[in-house]
Amino acid sequence: KKLGLPEAKVPGTLREYGNTSGASLPVTMTACIREQLLAGPNRVLLCGFGIGLSWGTCLVDINQACFPPMIES
Repeated sequence: KKLGLPEAKVPGTLREYGNTSGASLPVTMTACIREQLLAGPNRVLLCGFGIGLSWGTCLVDINQACFPPMIES
């Protein structure tokens, strides 16, 4: 919200899946933007935050990737 980005550009899965820790980024990519990622080249900004003010950010060009469907049990 502070960056002023539209909600459609900032997918999230916290409400649906809770805190999935290190799996948050791949879960969100698979659950929210899988079809877009499979459709063609994309540039994706990934940013994750953790305990103790740890964080990581990267900019990734995804051209051909395998995103299998989400399996929930």
